[in-house]
Amino acid sequence: MPVEIIRPLYFILPIFFTNMAAHRFGGGTPVDFGRYFYDGKRIFGDGKTYSGLVGGIVIGTLVSMLQPCIYPTLYNDLASSFIFGLIISSGAVFGDTVKSFFKRRLGIERGNPFPIVDQSDFVWGALLFYYLLGPLLLPDFFALPVEWLAVILIVSPFIHFVGNILAYRLKLKEVWW
Repeated sequence: MPVEIIRPLYFILPIFFTNMAAHRFGGGTPVDFGRYFYDGKRIFGDGKTYSGLVGGIVIGTLVSMLQPCIYPTLYNDLASSFIFGLIISSGAVFGDTVKSFFKRRLGIERGNPFPIVDQSDFVWGALLFYYLLGPLLLPDFFALPVEWLAVILIVSPFIHFVGNILAYRLKLKEVWW
């Protein structure tokens, strides 16, 4: 795989761990506390829990802080890698939570597929938070080149899809999507 593909994916690697950890740590109190929206449907559903959100953010942030130990990143000092990880991991769970809101509105039940959106919601959320909060909180904010954004947005859904199939085969998930 050429470096032009690896570097942008390494940059967002923490959000893949965020997404996996949110699933693994999920359970417990739902973020919406079981409440319903004015349309009579759950706000987010039982799949979005505080333990999943916190677990995902913590793991994603830890991965970001460990990355410079493996290979240099754009944010190599401890404070910057912590802030970066916190931003993009929070954005990833935000994106996934927003998707759940819209799935409920569309009548798509928890666990049922929402093609393309299921594979990219966490990426869009992470990038949104990165561009909104990064310039304010990161001293050396790095605006991603268009080529990096293209790689991230095109390749990430495939990685997510393959990861889900692998998790299903390893019996870590109940469904392959």
